[in-house]
Amino acid sequence: MKISKCIWATSKMILELCKPQAAGHSKDNISSTHLHICRVVQRYGPVTVTKIAQQIPISTPYASTVVDELVHKGILRREINTSDRRKCAVTIAPHAKENELPRRKRRGITKG
Repeated sequence: MKISKCIWATSKMILELCKPQAAGHSKDNISSTHLHICRVVQRYGPVTVTKIAQQIPISTPYASTVVDELVHKGILRREINTSDRRKCAVTIAPHAKENELPRRKRRGITKG
């Protein structure tokens, strides 16, 4: 039950973040794949695109494309690994965390 509440809260957060951008623009709509990817990132913390693709499961190139879309929307962020620049970790954007955290605390929803 906790996971379903977490998924619901994450979905609502993403829809609220994209609502101003999506007015009249079909390219800004959020798909179920967008929501699944955000759920994986929220659940596992900083995660690689490969791990995201394995968890859903979708192809790694498609996962990378969808992550790029979410980065462009300001929902996710890519962080470059300083020791190996070929690798990057995907995280929830800081403002997305700030917008969702108070609601998660009020409702008693926990990560994972």
